[in-house]
Amino acid sequence: MAVGVAVAGGRAYLADSEAGIAIFDVSDPFHPVRRAQMSTPDFAYGVAAAGSYAYVSVFGSGLVVVDVSGEGCGGNCVLAPP
Repeated sequence: MAVGVAVAGGRAYLADSEAGIAIFDVSDPFHPVRRAQMSTPDFAYGVAAAGSYAYVSVFGSGLVVVDVSGEGCGGNCVLAPP
């Protein structure tokens, strides 16, 4: 269940509760395309995005920073080092 969304640079970042975060290409807003899905340590309930990073509020973990600099992330999104 989606509980938060942020849009930046033609991408939508969805905080998807127990599913982690989903990244969509929304360059054509009438035809969004899922580009990546990434699990988080626990429930993702908020997200913000800027530059090459998505900042995800995760229950029990606080803030998780995700490097989303890959082309659409194509499944290669990674947790940024602390």
